[in-house]
Amino acid sequence: MDLEFKDDFKFDWESDIDFIEIDVIMDEKLRKGHYVDTTPLKLSDLDKIVKKLKKKGATHVQMIHHGDHHGYEFSGFKIGLADDELIAKYDAESLKRDKLYKEYNKLKNQMNKLRYEIDDLKI
Repeated sequence: MDLEFKDDFKFDWESDIDFIEIDVIMDEKLRKGHYVDTTPLKLSDLDKIVKKLKKKGATHVQMIHHGDHHGYEFSGFKIGLADDELIAKYDAESLKRDKLYKEYNKLKNQMNKLRYEIDDLKI
């Protein structure tokens, strides 16, 4: 936030002379509380990000505050109802996965049995 505001408002964050005031716009319908607890983001920047995600096909966006430094991470999602073809593909892959896990567990049990037999050898 310091560096972004320094560029926007031309202040020197290393001196005691300059300061910045953040005026919080209160609207109980939009937010709870009355303080800034994350990095303010320019609406024009947010608009650019949302437009970019929409252009790529996103219908929803997730925004999280970055824990290590000032800034946000955005993820776009395309959320909608699945069609019959997608459901059929999911069902087929689920059946295949279940079959492969069954085979995997069978082989794993055989390997464990062999490991116990090897461990029981007296040599």
